[in-house]
Amino acid sequence: MWIEQRPFLLVPIQFKKKGNHYLLEGNGQKLEISDRQFQYFEHLNSGMSLQKIVLLFIKNGWLVSFRELYNLVECLLQMNWVLNPEIQSYFAQAKGTLAAGIEDRTNLTKKLAPDPNLLKKLPFFRTLPKEVQNVFIQNTSIQSMPANTRICKTGDTSRELFAMIEGTVGVYKSFPDGRRQLMSTIPTGSIFGEGGFLLGRARAADVICLQPSMVAIIQHTPEMDTLIDSGKAENLQRRFWVLQGMLASEIFSHVPTETLDSLVFTGKILDVKEGEIIVKEGDLGTSFYIVVQGSVAFTQKGKSLRALNQGGIFGEVALMVSGGKRTATAQAQRNSILLQIDMQEFYQILSNHLILAKEIETLAWKRWESRIK
Repeated sequence: MWIEQRPFLLVPIQFKKKGNHYLLEGNGQKLEISDRQFQYFEHLNSGMSLQKIVLLFIKNGWLVSFRELYNLVECLLQMNWVLNPEIQSYFAQAKGTLAAGIEDRTNLTKKLAPDPNLLKKLPFFRTLPKEVQNVFIQNTSIQSMPANTRICKTGDTSRELFAMIEGTVGVYKSFPDGRRQLMSTIPTGSIFGEGGFLLGRARAADVICLQPSMVAIIQHTPEMDTLIDSGKAENLQRRFWVLQGMLASEIFSHVPTETLDSLVFTGKILDVKEGEIIVKEGDLGTSFYIVVQGSVAFTQKGKSLRALNQGGIFGEVALMVSGGKRTATAQAQRNSILLQIDMQEFYQILSNHLILAKEIETLAWKRWESRIK
């Protein structure tokens, strides 16, 4: 996240129009880029951050391609035209070249006395009712960790929830050959690990401190499940439902669970009645939906297409692919619960996670292309 907010510093670069493309030249090297990439380049060259570019495009109603933006940054780095050492390091990690010397937190962490007043300042704890908050605080420890400490490991089955008090951590997808790819970063104030904590799922990624960090670690207890099931912790119950839906979806199931935490509490929950029309064919689409519970059927020009159950997502093409009109009508087959995420909210989050945004957009395009073959 902090990288996406950094102004870019580039070497002096000359450019000229070449047909439908642009030719960049700097330090004796040349690079040809598309017209859309040139729009991104102009803003980077003026010292704008990645986040500001994305938000500017959204504000003006322009379609953002995270894939093209990411590819442009990658090309600029390959040409050695980016002067920011922290940006160079970040994208090197994104390609799987994580520095050696990673150690697990059991060997390195310094345990601190839990401070209820400190914990209550964190957004997550503030949203809990007092009764639930007390249970969580009683089962929380605080640990101080140096950079390169691995907080959790792919495949671990521990049911812990983590809240960032200070510092930044990176979420790394692991590959069978031992490589790790940086997928996103988690800043101060955020929580992660909900898949393991709420659903008992094995960790889907390595989470590693990118700088000295202080982390609150919440141990799961059966009492917490009882509180959630009883409805005394509505926000956690909502997170539980939404996370279940995301992990069952075609797109989000392909990215590490830990990268989804920032999306889990985005958007709004909709209760829709059986027979209710959710989106109508031909309408302008500015949001997408996840079926949290229930079933949604689709028709196109009066013909039945398919139905989606829990975990199904629809409307994402309007956000990430076409920016156009709805191609089908969606109607609830029975009483259902949906999560609606508007374009503005969605892009606000992804503007802070370029690598994750590129991954999700790629999956959305694959899904779209498989439909139209």
